[in-house]
Amino acid sequence: MKMKKIFTFLCGMVLAAFPMVMHAEADMSFVFIDEEGEVLEDGATVVRNVVENDEMSGEVIYSGISVLNMSGEASDFIKVYYDIEQIDNGSYQICFPTSCNTKSEVGSYQTSPGQLMGDMQDIQSEWFPTADGTCIVTLSLEILTKTGFPPSYVHKADGPTLTLKFVKGDAPQADMSFVFIDEEGEVLEDGATVVRDVVEHDEMSGEVIYSGISVLNMSGEASDFIKVYYDIEQIDNGSYQICFPTSCNTKSEVGSYQTSPGQLMGDMQDIQSEWFPTADGTCIVTLSLEILTKAGFPPSYVHKADGPTLTLKFVKGGAPAPVKGDVNGDGEVTVSDVNFVIGCILSPREDNLIADVNGDGEVGIADVNEVISIILNSGAH
Repeated sequence: MKMKKIFTFLCGMVLAAFPMVMHAEADMSFVFIDEEGEVLEDGATVVRNVVENDEMSGEVIYSGISVLNMSGEASDFIKVYYDIEQIDNGSYQICFPTSCNTKSEVGSYQTSPGQLMGDMQDIQSEWFPTADGTCIVTLSLEILTKTGFPPSYVHKADGPTLTLKFVKGDAPQADMSFVFIDEEGEVLEDGATVVRDVVEHDEMSGEVIYSGISVLNMSGEASDFIKVYYDIEQIDNGSYQICFPTSCNTKSEVGSYQTSPGQLMGDMQDIQSEWFPTADGTCIVTLSLEILTKAGFPPSYVHKADGPTLTLKFVKGGAPAPVKGDVNGDGEVTVSDVNFVIGCILSPREDNLIADVNGDGEVGIADVNEVISIILNSGAH
């Protein structure tokens, strides 16, 4: 708690003068923070799996998330829109800012508008499970002003979004009857990430970066069918193609897609997953296998098991030049860099000078201000 108080004091002292808009999509005047006082980036995901006991309600998993007013503006009101994307059992509750909502079904909901009870307030967001399972909830802040009599609430800005994933019990394991393998024949672990940056030339399509990934049948069961779900998370240009198991799909936009079901053409088959770039950039695609059985006439495909997941990161072009203010090295200047500098101030380390953004030979509040100034002036994400 002492660390949190110091963090809150620093934020109030340094940031109060800035009307912080971190990027066009989200106004960061109000932000989500964790138990350590760390500001969570817009779009972050937090996993919670510690089950505790509540005398009144039984087992509970707390989120430990609060909302912090970074603006210094005490007159604003806020409300939370929350989408329960999955709830295997039990109920989800949020008590924020001034009332409690409890739901037990997937759906889109919202709290009543209200003001924070101070500069920072626990959102009291928790899942009360009745068995092993998962509850996934996405929260989005809206900032409002209050006008007139009787009062009405007027939209001022959209705040950040946060996804909470509550898990009770062991996470389900992927069925490894079919696995991803690389060019060397090495089996890739479920959830692995593979980076590809070798640009080759295809006579028909121009430049291409191949994944070199295949699927291997480890089960010895020849009657199973498989399909691939693939999420294109980023594609800066060009098109992504996958030809597997028996058809080809080509896409050029971010989105969630899937192949048709089919059987492997042997014990092992190249997934023919490749990016055709038209300029320097990045393409990130996550593949997930589903194993199916075929039944009936006309045929239908029945889910048998979820297979492994693999993320492919295709990169064309050299490493980007260092970005001033990017002290955590993720390639962009965001509130994470503000947190990093504050961490260096509170816990000095030998490599502290990486946070010396203004180049004066020491790390202090001036460097926090410098990072904030870069964010505000550049509109960085």
